[in-house]
Amino acid sequence: MVEWIALDGDDTLWHSQDGFEEVEALFREIVAEYVDPDTARAELYATEAANMSALGYGAKAFTISLVETALRLSRGSIPATELDRLLDAGKGLLTRPTRLLDGAAGAVEELAGRYRLLLVTKGDLVHQERKVAESGLAEHLDRIAIVSEKDHDTYRQLLAEEGAPAQRFLMAGNSLRSDVLPVLEVGAWAAYVPYAWTWVHEQVPDGAPDGVPVLSSLAELPGLVAELAAA
Repeated sequence: MVEWIALDGDDTLWHSQDGFEEVEALFREIVAEYVDPDTARAELYATEAANMSALGYGAKAFTISLVETALRLSRGSIPATELDRLLDAGKGLLTRPTRLLDGAAGAVEELAGRYRLLLVTKGDLVHQERKVAESGLAEHLDRIAIVSEKDHDTYRQLLAEEGAPAQRFLMAGNSLRSDVLPVLEVGAWAAYVPYAWTWVHEQVPDGAPDGVPVLSSLAELPGLVAELAAA
């Protein structure tokens, strides 16, 4: 029987990647003078990957990678006005209103009090804290964990801190790489809630493993938990 339920934040409880997609489209437009769109996209992803160990995740790391890539692709010739556009767009992600996904609030309210409910999310600390505050969901959460990475070591530590047996813990999120596969590795339950876009660094080639529930929205999560309890 599941007693602990952990939820991802970005693109599970609230929209996030759609904003990054808009800014990336602006980036490709700005550097179109120097490279084609596919090259621009590939070079940006390579920069993000190279910066990840130092900068982590989130809008600030993304913005630095945008500017760095634009400078490299233009060989330093890109006008300052265009760099300003990238900086403004990237900074705009930090103040973008937090918009809950359909079904998220209802699912959280239904599960709260019946299970120990956790938010487990990664990204910039200040930005994530602001999203949590704006979401209106904090009062329903028993714990908020903003982590630098979501891998099997993170989940093992979380289970240990919570005193939660793996077979009584379920994680629901939109990323197979961060919310599903490492959770299965530690022997816990996972539910996959796909979002319209998946950041390239969160993509996995094989899709959801057999047996992992795939939900159209978090509105289906309370029913899934009830099914697991009855099994």
